[in-house]
Amino acid sequence: MDALFGKTITILSQVLDYRSRKHDAIVSNIANIDTPGYRAREVVFEKELARRIRDEAAKPGQGTKSAVVMEQSPVTVVETDKRVNIDEEMSRLAENTIMYNLGVELLARKLRSLRELVREVR
Repeated sequence: MDALFGKTITILSQVLDYRSRKHDAIVSNIANIDTPGYRAREVVFEKELARRIRDEAAKPGQGTKSAVVMEQSPVTVVETDKRVNIDEEMSRLAENTIMYNLGVELLARKLRSLRELVREVR
């Protein structure tokens, strides 16, 4: 698929996967706020992405603008030591929703541009 569309669509689909998993974790935290002994769950992605970017930049002979594409999803849900705070979770939910919608919009724009390119070629 990269040969046809480039890495943009692959990266955006991974971003949407991450945002979807993060939404599930946040909603689970909110739903279990009154559950005794329940600890907040968090989705870990940024650390893994930063590590892979460092590894990619450290490869000899590689350009500085190479995109990092995850072959396997580095999205992991982990249990934290903190209790669920409804204000924090609602804030995280709002931020995540905005970021998910941004990813959808970017993907839609990319697909529209490809559609326009095909129309021009005809």
